[in-house]
Amino acid sequence: MWNKVWKPSLKYFTIMASIIGFFWLTQPVRAEIEDFEPVTIVEKTTQSSAVQVCNTSACKTHGSGFHLYNGYFITAGHVTGSSKNMWIKNSTGQQQSAKVIWKSTQSDFSLMHVEAWDFLSPPENKITCEEQTVGEQITITGYPADLGNVTTKGSILGIKEGKIGNWNDPYIADINIFFGNSGGPAINSNNEIFGIAVGGLRGTSFSLLEPISKICDILPVKKVNDNDDK
Repeated sequence: MWNKVWKPSLKYFTIMASIIGFFWLTQPVRAEIEDFEPVTIVEKTTQSSAVQVCNTSACKTHGSGFHLYNGYFITAGHVTGSSKNMWIKNSTGQQQSAKVIWKSTQSDFSLMHVEAWDFLSPPENKITCEEQTVGEQITITGYPADLGNVTTKGSILGIKEGKIGNWNDPYIADINIFFGNSGGPAINSNNEIFGIAVGGLRGTSFSLLEPISKICDILPVKKVNDNDDK
């Protein structure tokens, strides 16, 4: 009969702490934050700068994006992946198929086009290619998890020079993003889209934003005739 109670030794706890610490510290930068704090919801409305970007019409998995103009939509490159076709779904649940025009090899952006884009009644958004300043108050709009259309607020902390995760020289902001936020517009205080949400640091409330300036030179030129959808 056992008459002794097993008591873990200090050496046991040290070994276990080392193992747990190793796996924690070697976790890569994630595309979205898995462990997060509650979001600050600015608004949850039927009108939004953001749309859902789905792999199928069932939209079981999704990212976010926004309408540029004349049926051109932008999202994150890791949202479209290698797909040639996606689905765009607006805040009222209407959806249309979209063709992936290109995926940037230098940054995490994809450009899509919807033929019958006016059916979705998406707002035309202003973008800026100017560098944003530290401390700038910003909002990020998108479709995190199953929360619907959500806008959160924060500020720019700075630019991370060099590579972090899969991104080069991203903005860092003190704002939460979640699964489904990727590709959603980051908007400055002048109501201009200056970037998109692409990632977050595990265990923190910091997000990574890709600057629109990386693709300004290769975006399609808007036609003088606004009725021209090409």
